[in-house]
Amino acid sequence: MNLTLTVQSTANNWRLGINTPDSMSLFEHRELLIIELNSNIIIECRCACGTGKKKAFDINSKVLSEWIVKNSFHIYPNRHPTKLLFSVKMEKEVKSLTYKSTKPL
Repeated sequence: MNLTLTVQSTANNWRLGINTPDSMSLFEHRELLIIELNSNIIIECRCACGTGKKKAFDINSKVLSEWIVKNSFHIYPNRHPTKLLFSVKMEKEVKSLTYKSTKPL
């Protein structure tokens, strides 16, 4: 299965946002995720709901934010954030997300 995540700004860093339908159907608040950004960068983090409690989850990590900047995914036209394609699979009862590519505008 594939999942599109959106690069989003925080006050000082960058994160990946999960849209509301995918958040509600695929994830639980504070669910542990394994995210493979490339063969050298694999992180564990939890998806979390923002303060609005809209059930749209975000994925936050300092390493993730640095990877977004290193790959210039944080540079995009106004109101057209970068969309990243990930594959999703279950591994030992933990969801694993693996970066595949950017999605064209």
